[in-house]
Amino acid sequence: MNLQSLALTSCLLLSACANQPSAVSPESLDSDHFKTNTTMSDKDQQRRITTEKGYEEPYEGPSHFESTYLVASIDQATGKVAYAVTIMRAVQQPRKVIVVQYEAPAGIMQQKITAQNSQKKCRDDVCWLLEAVSIPLPESLFHHYADLSVKDPHGHWSFTLLPSLKGQVAYTEFKGLYAKVNELQHPR
Repeated sequence: MNLQSLALTSCLLLSACANQPSAVSPESLDSDHFKTNTTMSDKDQQRRITTEKGYEEPYEGPSHFESTYLVASIDQATGKVAYAVTIMRAVQQPRKVIVVQYEAPAGIMQQKITAQNSQKKCRDDVCWLLEAVSIPLPESLFHHYADLSVKDPHGHWSFTLLPSLKGQVAYTEFKGLYAKVNELQHPR
């Protein structure tokens, strides 16, 4: 047993590492990981596919909770696909309108987004409010970042929820979700 395995085993046995950040970053995961770990749900003729379970952000306590993942929604009647980046984060008071800036090939884009209803999240008998923000992305932009994973497998797309919350999504996550949607739309 090597030193790393021993440390992991000790950590699990003693539960001392329950709140430590993950040693794996989303940029180190390949697109097949994200494609395989998508979750799907159907509701009202919409199929929702998400990478939410593909990478779980380290839990650092309720006041620091944040989760960023990709979502695709397929209209089962028309076959049209809508893509979005969803950011869920702990807040004291949810906002109704949020200004977001994000990378695009033409430069930094900015748009106002209406926050979705806040929801209560609990862990270890401690609860907090989550603010949910979904940034809709055109399929062409989504596809652009999926394609960049080939040239830059450790690269990422960046965004800012103004005034100062910065985040990113791995190109490989874009590619994994895009591949899953294509697989669903064009089964072999």
